[in-house]
Amino acid sequence: MCSPDAGYSNDAQTQGRFSISVLMPGFGHCQRLMNAFMVWAKDEHKRMVQQNLDMHNPKLGKMLGKSWKSLLVSEKCPFVEEAEKLRVQHMQDHPNYKCRRKQSGAPLEMGRVLPKR
Repeated sequence: MCSPDAGYSNDAQTQGRFSISVLMPGFGHCQRLMNAFMVWAKDEHKRMVQQNLDMHNPKLGKMLGKSWKSLLVSEKCPFVEEAEKLRVQHMQDHPNYKCRRKQSGAPLEMGRVLPKR
């Protein structure tokens, strides 16, 4: 569910409690779709953490990337299909969804235009 107050009733707000979107701005938006790598990495990351408890996330991420690249196309196929199913379901659930990427860098000053990269 991607609604801002998913799982929270309106009467909770009248009793002095707020929905999570009020407490955490930006939480109520729909999340980006997972590609095949992300679908695969979701479970694989948990396994790697269990095997390498002292390793930091950046190194785990590099290991995940190398492992993904070494997989055969036939091994990647179930994850590609799952990502496509998720994409189709997301399109049905949120037909007006448009990916909005966060801008990186310093905030804009009034009247100042940043050069294009």
